[in-house]
Amino acid sequence: MAFITSNKYADWKGNLLVGSLKFKYVNKCVIENGKVVKEERLLGDLGRVCSINQSPDGYRYVGIENLGLSDNEVADVMNYISNSWGNKNNTLTTTEEVSKIKQ
Repeated sequence: MAFITSNKYADWKGNLLVGSLKFKYVNKCVIENGKVVKEERLLGDLGRVCSINQSPDGYRYVGIENLGLSDNEVADVMNYISNSWGNKNNTLTTTEEVSKIKQ
């Protein structure tokens, strides 16, 4: 949870960002006269929201657990590394192999 105090997003200043570990979303709560008058879902189904912070430069950061690469993306990264920078791997990693390893 973080109050927005920065002018980076002036329309949001004074509002509250609230994350949910269980329901995996971030809500912006509009605050007027010390009360929440409106809620807006900003991010949903990305993963468990662990933290929301505002940095000294005014930007906001959301820490999310379990947000990661798909099995296909992991295979692509592995194949890229295995065949770059002088590496010469003749066997490509498949999505199925990545899925099996993760189990």
